[in-house]
Amino acid sequence: MIFSKITKNIFLFLSLFLFLPISLNAQSVSFGTSKSTYEVGSSILVSVVINTQGQSINTIGGQVSFPTDKVTITDVRYGNSIISLWVDKPAVNSSSGTIKFTGGIPGGYSGSNGSVFTFVARPNTVGSVTFNLNDVHVLANDGSGAEVPGVKTPSLSLTITTATIVPSKTTTTTVTPAPVKTVEPVQPPDVIAPESFVPLIGHHPSVADDAFFVSFFAVDKDSGVTQYKIQESPTIISIFGSYFDTPWEEATSPYVLKYQRWGSTVSVKAIDQAGNFAISKVSKPFSNNMILVLMAVLSVIVFLVTRFFTIRKMRHHLRKKV
Repeated sequence: MIFSKITKNIFLFLSLFLFLPISLNAQSVSFGTSKSTYEVGSSILVSVVINTQGQSINTIGGQVSFPTDKVTITDVRYGNSIISLWVDKPAVNSSSGTIKFTGGIPGGYSGSNGSVFTFVARPNTVGSVTFNLNDVHVLANDGSGAEVPGVKTPSLSLTITTATIVPSKTTTTTVTPAPVKTVEPVQPPDVIAPESFVPLIGHHPSVADDAFFVSFFAVDKDSGVTQYKIQESPTIISIFGSYFDTPWEEATSPYVLKYQRWGSTVSVKAIDQAGNFAISKVSKPFSNNMILVLMAVLSVIVFLVTRFFTIRKMRHHLRKKV
């Protein structure tokens, strides 16, 4: 009886151990830095990364919070992010001390060190600085769109010390080597334009009642594309100047074109976070109705010109006879 009771207790213990969730295998969204101590005024490169623990995910969202009285965010980049479709691109809100972000990954992602975005922080005071991840949501890439439970979001605490003062050179013959100051590697300024891309013209009953539109998508591997602009130049008419060109207008894909019936050259400008841009052009055809109208007008013009020269020739012939 005693042996049976001990066996039952062991079975219950093993059942609890085997079937309770193991937190060590939970997914995590966390921060990454090269060290834990920095000086006032230095640049701290912080990366936000995800470890999916082997599970495929397709959506990540949340926000980073930071103390605005202790640190200033000087740059945010997401050109190398695993996210390619941004709903909320990482942007700094200095008044609330947050960086909000939400994006999707077509086809999903599974890995242990997936870069979501990076940012550069400059500490302003001596002491400690803590960065937190709040309202983080990760969705599984399993067709259901279900949220992944138990995602870990550890905070990042850094120690900020007084900046090292390098002693000035003296006139004595003894030269003391100045202490080497460790400088945190910071990404160089982005001077490279987005990669070449090909806009596409189309029309479909599901988009603006079958109106012509242009769709586009550009990639910038450094700071990321932040804005698109569109300009339309009407065919034939544009030879008389740019008066009939539409002004550059901020746009999202797909963009319904202004010149629906008339043919045009559509210019799409992709602009990255640093202000570099690339322009690609595509031709939009005339609509079928406009083609018929142009053919009718051209036929009338040909008829009138032919008639004019025929009458002129007949008059010339009659004068010759007289």
